[in-house]
Amino acid sequence: MGPWGSWGIATGDRRGQTAVLGFVLLIGVVAVASIGLLLVAGETSSSIEEQAERDRIEGAFLEMSHQIKTTSSTADVARTMDLAPEHGRAVVDPDAGWITVELVDDGTACTLLDERPLGSVRYEQGDSSVAFQGGGVWSASANESAMLSSPAVYYSPGSTPEEATLHLPVTSVTGEGTVTGTIDIESLETTRVYPASGTCLSGSHQTALRNGDVEITIHSEYYLAWGRFFEAEVDGEVSYGPDGSDEVSVSLASPLEGGGLEGPIVSDAVTLELTNYGEIDSYDSTGGPYAPPGNANAPVVVEGNFTPSVDVVVGGSVKAGGDAHVANAIDVSGDVTIAGASEVSNDPWFGGTYATGETLSVQGGTFGDDVLAGDHVEAFQSATVHGDLHAGGDAAIGTGTEIFGDVIADGDVVVTGGATVHGEIHASGDVTFEHQATHHNDVYAGGSVTLEPVDAQVVGTVRAGEDVRLEWASEIDGDVYAGGDITSNGGSVTGAATAGGSVDDDSVDGSSTDSASPPPSPAYRLPDDPPAPEIDTPDAVDEEIEAAGDRLADENDNTNTTRIVGGELVGCEAFSGCTLEAGSYYLDEIALDGTGSNAETLVLDTSDGPITLYVDSDLSVVEEANVEVVGDGGVTVYLNGEFLLTNEGTIDVAGQRAPLLWVHMNADSSAQLSVDSSFVGVLHGPGGSGASGTDVDISGRTTIYGAVVGNVESTANDNRIHFDEALTEPPQSETATTTAQVSYLDVVLSEVHLSSGP
Repeated sequence: MGPWGSWGIATGDRRGQTAVLGFVLLIGVVAVASIGLLLVAGETSSSIEEQAERDRIEGAFLEMSHQIKTTSSTADVARTMDLAPEHGRAVVDPDAGWITVELVDDGTACTLLDERPLGSVRYEQGDSSVAFQGGGVWSASANESAMLSSPAVYYSPGSTPEEATLHLPVTSVTGEGTVTGTIDIESLETTRVYPASGTCLSGSHQTALRNGDVEITIHSEYYLAWGRFFEAEVDGEVSYGPDGSDEVSVSLASPLEGGGLEGPIVSDAVTLELTNYGEIDSYDSTGGPYAPPGNANAPVVVEGNFTPSVDVVVGGSVKAGGDAHVANAIDVSGDVTIAGASEVSNDPWFGGTYATGETLSVQGGTFGDDVLAGDHVEAFQSATVHGDLHAGGDAAIGTGTEIFGDVIADGDVVVTGGATVHGEIHASGDVTFEHQATHHNDVYAGGSVTLEPVDAQVVGTVRAGEDVRLEWASEIDGDVYAGGDITSNGGSVTGAATAGGSVDDDSVDGSSTDSASPPPSPAYRLPDDPPAPEIDTPDAVDEEIEAAGDRLADENDNTNTTRIVGGELVGCEAFSGCTLEAGSYYLDEIALDGTGSNAETLVLDTSDGPITLYVDSDLSVVEEANVEVVGDGGVTVYLNGEFLLTNEGTIDVAGQRAPLLWVHMNADSSAQLSVDSSFVGVLHGPGGSGASGTDVDISGRTTIYGAVVGNVESTANDNRIHFDEALTEPPQSETATTTAQVSYLDVVLSEVHLSSGP
């Protein structure tokens, strides 16, 4: 090989050219790297600026949220904020998203807001956005969204479901266009949507919600974040719409109006008569149907007088706003509280405390606890008291009476021969023991104490603020203290005698002290005041019935069934019967009859939801016809006529669950349940405070599982009323078992106008 190498190039020159080529390549690499760095630096600078703008506008929207909340509560105030986007686009869109708010009451939806536009002001940058909408600030990118600031929705569960409250302020944005610089914020109008006069539902529903749900639906590109907000803050049942709908809904259940009933009979009658072998007791349908013997949790409530007679059994308490006349083998297992006077005779039995606000007269009977009278006990004969006897005035303890506790009277006490008081006697006035009266305990009298002839005896200590007098053959086997004199006309004292006045020493076996200073003064007790009966009279439901009629006349599900033609039920004959499923129906009347194989049947199937019926005239089920309620939903009947259930007619609820059937009636209507009929549910016709409700007559071997509210004047001839204890507490609807509850709803709509400034 020559000096030029194999390519014809000199070997020494090749080394020099290699160095030059390396230098040139180095310059190229440096140049490319420099250009890359410049490009990366440019992109990084741009990203930083875009992120900075995004952060700035997020902060502006957060401030805007605060400003709008302030503006919406302050009319005629305008505010301005600076946006001036350079790397993105800010747009006011009045049609962005909407909200629907419904009250689903007794199965009927009533709309407060119907797809009301929320609107928004939205900043867009690439595939991401941030927006003010509905009072909150939201962000979105790709298929995800997040809440940056919550709307002013506030839910308070309260200590009970009846106190739960939802505050739902709704902000609606109006205006449109691109914002290039500042944005002007102006409040237009704030309107109370609910509660508001004439809005949606009437009557009591304007205050406390019952028998349904509150349903809120949001349509928004930020619906996922709205849903998470509802789950966290409202704790309701949240559900999402089908893919692509961009919708989320939240439901809150209101307590059913099946709760809060005091007992099986809540009567606003002048007089309630329970006669001829009636029986009232209780059961709890949450644990199963009625099984004898029932429970003793069935209180009877009447605004007026209470007059039971002839073998009536009440397994619970009694409250009456008038007088009581109790006779002939009446059994009441609980407390009896009477506002007025009481006359008791012919051996009734009371298991609890008996309290009467005025005078008390007893001619036979057994009292299982204390007896309290607000005035005189005018006579108390042939009776047994297993507690104390309290009298707001005088007390006369007659022959054949035995009192195991104390007698305490704010007046005089007279104990007749043949009467026994095992406890102490306390009287603010005089105490007198008549012929052959015997008392084995201490006596405290603010006045005098007298033992009349013959054989009156006190075994105990006697303390009197005035004189103590012992007549012929009477005896005090104990010590005597008198503020006045101690005198004897053939009587004796076995103990010591101390008097502020004189002492007849010849009648005292023990020591005697006269002219005691200070004179003895007895520390007698005063009687307890009888409790007043607390009678909570339900309000009349006439307005609710009228409102239901107006509502269901215009919108109902009659056309969804072949069993209603022209407002009349058809096809309810035997064998097939007729069935109504979940929905709301308007009927002219319900008239079912027939016997045996010809008996008509109406099935109310609530398996898929509750049923609401408005009946414009009468509801009658007679001659072995029957109505059956099946499923776990409730049935509410608004009855604008009379109610008749007789001749073995039956209205039944599966499992005897009385809270699942309510029949609401006008106060001026009437109801008759008689002749071997059976009813499960609540017959509800109150008149309100001071007024009479539905006239209700119960007779002839009728059986009721549930409760009756109205002008119940009598139950006669072997009736059985079994109170469902589930009615004392608001039962849970199917929704309420899985979601939060709400009784009070507050919806306010604020309109805010946004426009681009200079």
